[in-house]
Amino acid sequence: SMSGGAKLSDVQDTMYIATQFVEDVLAAQDSLKISYEPNKLSVNPFIEQTIYVAIMAVILGAKMKLSKDKLVKLCVATLLKDIALISPNVKIARDAVYMQHPILSYKYLKEKYAIDEEILEAILHHHERADGSGYPNKLKGEEINQLARIISVVDTFYEVKINHTMLGNTHGVLEENIKKIFQKLDMNVLGYFLKNVEIFTLDSMVILNNGDIGVIIKNNDRNPFKPCVKIVKSSYNLEGEIIDLFEHTNLGIKNITYYVS
Repeated sequence: SMSGGAKLSDVQDTMYIATQFVEDVLAAQDSLKISYEPNKLSVNPFIEQTIYVAIMAVILGAKMKLSKDKLVKLCVATLLKDIALISPNVKIARDAVYMQHPILSYKYLKEKYAIDEEILEAILHHHERADGSGYPNKLKGEEINQLARIISVVDTFYEVKINHTMLGNTHGVLEENIKKIFQKLDMNVLGYFLKNVEIFTLDSMVILNNGDIGVIIKNNDRNPFKPCVKIVKSSYNLEGEIIDLFEHTNLGIKNITYYVS
């Protein structure tokens, strides 16, 4: 049913754009990696994050060998999943916004637009977690729409990268802390994600668990948490040394930093 100013052409345009993008990803999928790319678009951060999560979700879906049709649905679902948060046409109680928005996004799109039910279900489920800790319905495992399980992995990755305080102030290494956060997610999807992700942006500075500070110079396909770093500050006279963390089981990255004192 179409009402309230909604247009079928809006959906068709979105599907067309998603289809063109999916075709580009499929043509280049062997060379693509899932990565965090902030501050590249001249739009507000919320829209930028939505666009990049959609891009990376499609790349992850391609790595999982999803069909072209599924990838298009995945792209559209990711772009529209938070429509209730940004559309002035959706009435939402601001004090309960995060618990309500998957349901309200689902209902709004179902009522106003002719959208495939699998896309709508992915939108409804995108905050569900495989361990049952998500919302709105506390679904578990394969009760959750497959596309939503992919979205949640990429979305969680972006949230961790944007807000490092989510990782906590522990004595462990970043790998352990991130894996604790990801334990709530689908393990099958997470396996593909970890094989195809670049956790660290090249040239970013990191603190090692021995207190030394290094710069990421190369990511590692064998373990995304164990890149090659060039030491820039050291308590062990290692300045200028290039260390492959994969070859040093006792060394790991504790956190990301932005300056050297």
